[in-house]
Amino acid sequence: MNDSLKKALNYAFLLLKYRLRTIKELRGRLIKKKFPEAVIKEVIIYLKEHHYLDDREFAHVYTKEKLSQGFGQRRISFTLKRLGIPFDLIEVSLDEVKKEIDCRRILKELIDKLALKYKGKERKKEKTIRYLLQRGFNYDDISRCIEPGIEEKNYK
Repeated sequence: MNDSLKKALNYAFLLLKYRLRTIKELRGRLIKKKFPEAVIKEVIIYLKEHHYLDDREFAHVYTKEKLSQGFGQRRISFTLKRLGIPFDLIEVSLDEVKKEIDCRRILKELIDKLALKYKGKERKKEKTIRYLLQRGFNYDDISRCIEPGIEEKNYK
């Protein structure tokens, strides 16, 4: 193993030590460090063969983590696309994780939390909707969760 390849692998392991990475992300970081393209290809092949680098696993873990933290599917999808995950993997990941996590419950909890936060302020409902849209939730899902009963109790 030549010196450049060893340095690139060590740098890649250093990055992967902190969190999972996508292939595109890792490639970009190695390019920034000015490693030759041939070395970068070898590093990526090695990491994929030894299961250190897997876009499918990254998408699943990232989706599960962000949905649990109260982010919507649109925002997660956009971020995964930016990180280089193919659209079909994004869809599969979202479908798998939605079976594990109750997204509607998370959305309702966020709405209740925001209702308390905006208590006593004008235009509470609009602020809540705007906040949730920024977090990547679908307007139809938001409006279904802000039901008339909840609306009257928390927003009036």
